[in-house]
Amino acid sequence: MLPLILICTIFSVGRALVCTPELCKNAVQEPLNCKGSIIKNGGFCGCYDVCAKQEGEECQAHYSFGMIPAGKCDSGMVCTAPIEATGHPMMLLGRGQCVKTDQADLRRAIPDTLSACQQMRRVRMISMVVWQGWWMPKCDVNGDFMDQQCDNMKRCFCVDSKTGDVDKTTYTTLGAANCAVSKRDNTMTKCQQKYASMQFSFAIWQGMWYPKCDTVGNFEPEQCDNTGKCFCVSAVDGVVDESTKVLGSADCSSKKRQTLKKTKCQQKYASMQFSFAIWQGMWYPKCDALGNFMPEQCDNTGKCFCVSAVDGVVDESTKVLGSAECSSKKRQTLKKTKCQQMRDIRMISFVVWKGMWTPKCDALGNFMPEQCDNTKHCFCVDAVDGTVDVSTKVLDSADCSQSINSITQS
Repeated sequence: MLPLILICTIFSVGRALVCTPELCKNAVQEPLNCKGSIIKNGGFCGCYDVCAKQEGEECQAHYSFGMIPAGKCDSGMVCTAPIEATGHPMMLLGRGQCVKTDQADLRRAIPDTLSACQQMRRVRMISMVVWQGWWMPKCDVNGDFMDQQCDNMKRCFCVDSKTGDVDKTTYTTLGAANCAVSKRDNTMTKCQQKYASMQFSFAIWQGMWYPKCDTVGNFEPEQCDNTGKCFCVSAVDGVVDESTKVLGSADCSSKKRQTLKKTKCQQKYASMQFSFAIWQGMWYPKCDALGNFMPEQCDNTGKCFCVSAVDGVVDESTKVLGSAECSSKKRQTLKKTKCQQMRDIRMISFVVWKGMWTPKCDALGNFMPEQCDNTKHCFCVDAVDGTVDVSTKVLDSADCSQSINSITQS
């Protein structure tokens, strides 16, 4: 019982260590006689320079709990836990020894898997230290800092999306700061822009609604205002369909919306992003522009490996400490079929005409036997090239059970 109390005490003290702006005022830079390189602002709270740790010296990888750091390794080395260590790396308070990269496969690495915004947010959530001008960072779905942040003095300002550095020229004493998207490193979708602009607004009006955005930044199908009315909106622009506005829940399931469905990679990322559970071998998925898994993924032990593009299945034979070679792997990719190409083009097009239809594709990328246009006429199409059988065009549902090119006969 006593060891458990001791461990809890250590963690409690560590969590209280937070770098405030005043800590560096009396810091003195001592003369350095380094065996290797010098790390600028690498000392406690970044107040002074320190020597990079050399092989065999104690090092620090995790700073999430505000503990006093043991230092970083010099180039060509990684911070690893001893091979005989047992249990989760956090039991070592994130500390290990510097090991040359060619020897690192004999040990477990302890990398930092959280973004700068997520690290800062976690530290400040568990700390009881608050100062004038203190602010809790808001992170976007990618873990980057949101353009606009606000402190406990009700001042809002713009920050760098990656580092969180404050642009002091943008401070405002009331209301939103002017963080033009064109001047920022990251580009927000229209839903994210609308949410950011309204988040710190003090103006309220009847019918006002805060947008709900999905993990890829699109508007969710259903939105609700402050009068209790809900309605359907377009995914990209958030245009309200007034015909769907009702008191209570709106039925947006049958709407032919311009939408980006979540892939397995995006679902996995969304489910893990706000989880506080950490385990050895845990990995945050990296998704490409199409929502597929990137060929190479890495876990929190420093090992990287190749995965399948669609399902993210790990190829255990490729798992190595450091970078994995995934370029030659025959991965399960999503090659775009004619149906998928046509669907993607029409989903992002602002041109609409009478009789236009956005194709529905099955799991293999073929055209579904039945398609419907914006006049509510439905018809049968060829599964491979999407050629319309005009003789089958009727209002509402078409009978395509006899379609000779349906996917069941392919």
